[in-house]
Amino acid sequence: MDDFEYFDHPDATDEEFQDHEFWARMKHQYWCYIIMDYTHRGMTKSKDRLVAIAGIGKALSRHTKNRYLAGLWSEHFTTGLLWSIAHNEKFAMSTADTFDVEKNEKIRHEQELAPSWSWASVTAPVMYATNELLNYDRICIIVNVNVAGNIDNQTGRAQIRGHTRRGYINAVYPHSIREAAARFPHMTTTNLTGTLGREETNFKDRMFHPNDWFLFSEKPPSTGSSDTSTQRLTTHGSFRLVRGSFKPDQIIDPAQEITFVAIAQQHFGAQLTTRLPSHKEDDALKVHSIALVPTGKAEGEYRRVGLAIWEECAWYGYLCGWKDARDRIVEKPGRWTEDGQWTKEGRLDRLGRRLWWDDLEYYEETKKGSHQHAYEANCLPEMGKYHKKVNVKETTLVIV
Repeated sequence: MDDFEYFDHPDATDEEFQDHEFWARMKHQYWCYIIMDYTHRGMTKSKDRLVAIAGIGKALSRHTKNRYLAGLWSEHFTTGLLWSIAHNEKFAMSTADTFDVEKNEKIRHEQELAPSWSWASVTAPVMYATNELLNYDRICIIVNVNVAGNIDNQTGRAQIRGHTRRGYINAVYPHSIREAAARFPHMTTTNLTGTLGREETNFKDRMFHPNDWFLFSEKPPSTGSSDTSTQRLTTHGSFRLVRGSFKPDQIIDPAQEITFVAIAQQHFGAQLTTRLPSHKEDDALKVHSIALVPTGKAEGEYRRVGLAIWEECAWYGYLCGWKDARDRIVEKPGRWTEDGQWTKEGRLDRLGRRLWWDDLEYYEETKKGSHQHAYEANCLPEMGKYHKKVNVKETTLVIV
């Protein structure tokens, strides 16, 4: 099943196809706005999350060849998968945010009512990167998607073939995952109200923003779940910082192996002077993947536990363009000034970074050389784009 297989008129020109694809993506972008608006509204019963919008979905499906699949659409299934529970993004549209996060004790429904790949499987508000939707290129193959059940409770199986990597995540949790706030307060971002810009996480005497970096390890962590502690950084630490962001859907054990499947990518860069995004072919690659764990019920069957965004070619084992993002650095924590300003690192800090932080940060990444950024859209990436140390496989898996 191809994202745009429904537009197959044999006489269509390339220009007509591109125009049709653009407007189709625009319409899906509107749907994503609806989902964000809908999930940010207060609901009396969380179990109504799927059924309350199903009527709209069924009505729209009657006028298109699009299949409505537990809150997602068949013809835009790949981009539909890329929802997340935000660390700090604020949503504002036609209504104020009326969802009471503090009273939302469980991030997953007590009884499953939607597939884990659907935004309806979580109880908190969700976000789409709507400003990027028009620039996503699919880099996986949706083999098949099936949904069964009643309008208020559905199961689903999505069979996907794509490139996968495995590793371990030490997650920084959004404030809306209240179970994490109770168990790991030092690894949970603050409430969005009045604290925008101060969501940095202090991990082992280093401070970073969860939208800029995430903690990842290719090998099992040496100390298991205790790696979520605030102990000082040692040269034998398991996790290192990767440029990008990991947005969990639930609490994740750092000792649990995660399978990441690449869903979409785009050229993404920004100029220091204007901060405006760029999508030129020589810009670094931003890869969107979903994080999976085995269900334990069948071989090759997984469920979703988060969204991982690998920026500046991190998915491919490189770090391209980091010198152009000077404001996305890792700092020593606890240096807010009395007037509310954050003091930048000094000369000794920079020296210490180069000498002792390599096991946690990105300096070793910059020594790996370079690779080509051009790619062919809507197909699996070339294996030659990966650094030789990256263990990547082409895999067919099922997500439920």
